[in-house]
Amino acid sequence: MDSVPGFNPLSTLDSKSAAEMFEKDLSFFQLLLVLINKSCPIRSVDLMWKSGESVGADLVSIAGTAKALQGACSRFVCSDRVNLSPEFCEIVHTGCSTSDKAAEARVCVTGKPEVYRCHAGLIDIAVPVVCDGQHIATLFTGQVLRSPPDAAGFQEVLRDVRNLGPIDSVQLKTAYKQVPVVTDEDIQHAVDILQIFADYLATAWKRLLEATEAQQLRLRESQLLRKDMAQILLGGHVEDMGRLREIARTLRFSAYPNRILIVQPQGETEPGLKSSSFDLELTRALYAIEDLTAGMKNVMAVHLHRRGICIFVADNGTRSGTLSEIKVYTLAQKVLNYVHRQYNLRIRIGIGRVKDEWQRIGESYQEAWAALAESEANIAVYKDPPVALRALSSQLAVACQALTRRDLQQLHSALQSVLGLANRHFGHQGDGLQALRQFLVSAHDALMLTAQGLACDETTVQSLRREACEGLEIATTYFELQECWFSCAERLMEKMKLLYSGKHEKIVERARVLIHKNIERPEGSLPVLIAEVSGLLGVSEGHLSRTFKKVTGVTFERYVIEKRIERARRLLLDPNSRVAEVAEKCDFCNPAYFARAFRKIVGCSPTDFSKHPSQYEVSQLAPSQ
Repeated sequence: MDSVPGFNPLSTLDSKSAAEMFEKDLSFFQLLLVLINKSCPIRSVDLMWKSGESVGADLVSIAGTAKALQGACSRFVCSDRVNLSPEFCEIVHTGCSTSDKAAEARVCVTGKPEVYRCHAGLIDIAVPVVCDGQHIATLFTGQVLRSPPDAAGFQEVLRDVRNLGPIDSVQLKTAYKQVPVVTDEDIQHAVDILQIFADYLATAWKRLLEATEAQQLRLRESQLLRKDMAQILLGGHVEDMGRLREIARTLRFSAYPNRILIVQPQGETEPGLKSSSFDLELTRALYAIEDLTAGMKNVMAVHLHRRGICIFVADNGTRSGTLSEIKVYTLAQKVLNYVHRQYNLRIRIGIGRVKDEWQRIGESYQEAWAALAESEANIAVYKDPPVALRALSSQLAVACQALTRRDLQQLHSALQSVLGLANRHFGHQGDGLQALRQFLVSAHDALMLTAQGLACDETTVQSLRREACEGLEIATTYFELQECWFSCAERLMEKMKLLYSGKHEKIVERARVLIHKNIERPEGSLPVLIAEVSGLLGVSEGHLSRTFKKVTGVTFERYVIEKRIERARRLLLDPNSRVAEVAEKCDFCNPAYFARAFRKIVGCSPTDFSKHPSQYEVSQLAPSQ
């Protein structure tokens, strides 16, 4: 796999994370520090790391001789001293960070070791650790004198530390006399040893970066494979079997996934919660779930656009196997607890049933969402639905079958039935609005998957899916949900008609699209004139009129009236709608004309229909095709 353009592994590691990763290898570094302590004339060495990228950032010690002597490596040194810094440095330590930062800045620019005089007059050494031209850390040592302490030297020290606050000069003088004295040769010896150590650290750091980059590449490849596998599974196409087998083998699945768990984040709409904050927590939770499931056999977590976080499981138990159910529930509980404990993000998990074949895992996906819609529990397990919901699911299956057979007239009728049944089933529930939203999203997904299996263009399918999800998400009433869903379903039917129609049929379908566009405008229908439509299609009025009647069985004008009445009927399902407002929104010149046309097509007045819509069968309301 090629590297990502512009990808720099250093940019993915902040100072703290890099230091923590680097510190895993410090047990060996500590041994080297102990050996340096035995061979170097200057005893104390510290490896310092900047706490941030800004100028003047604090320096953090991640390794040093003092730490090494506190560990197991201390047995290599015959010394009881743990703190190797002179007492003098303990007294004047408040100014150490300033001189160390200045030295660190200088060696960062030059890339070369530096011997310098500290803020209190002692000799210190700074050796940069440079990897591929980038300064990553600094080795510090020193705290020594070049010549024996004397009165003149002490007076100079007093001038240097006068700004550090009150200091006991007697105590300082005593400590000054105890500072180690080394020769210039000793200092050069220390620089040479630390330079060798810095080169080794740079090599170790480069290996760490290469390993990190390789791990990130493997992670990205694994994420892409999981997404690819998930799309194949939900598509359920046998022709993808070879690709599925290859991916499953790469991801080390011993069996194909046949069950799905849906992870649904909660709290996105809580007052005071910033969307950016929620997105960040959700991303962290997703990574946590992926990491948690990565070590599990035959389990993978994937975030799919518009489908949410899905956990695919290869469940080798039977559908009624108690042991299998316990294992899956335990997995859900583990994910729930881990995300809440680590990131304080509330989630719910829906569990679909295990399927006999991987091609049917899409059913498990729908069941997982249905479980979340039917239950308020944090872990919702799918159960056999009540009679009303089974009838609803059955009608949706009829719609999918009609789409598969290209029987668009039966499809239209089945979709109308789905809406009626959904309104009756979910309309009486306390949380019916959200439950209806979830059902319509999953129902639309079922139609999209069916259309995709019929060779409908994938770009078209994705566009329709995105449009439906966005519309259903912002709908705030039962009526708006149903209106949006049916509108999207009709657009799918129009696409399918164009896919399988001949020359004349294509002209008619293009006319229907234009009619639909004018009638279904949210702000109100526009007039639809055959002269305008024929002009847009590039045919004569007469040709369009004859072709339309031949293909549909009704005249152009009759079809337009039926579509306007059909929209009016849907608008009247909203209990807050008024007949006059509906008439105006559907482009009827006055309520009286609207009432006559409505009664002629539907068989009742608009007022009667709005009061008792369930008394009128769907088959009576379906327009002529």
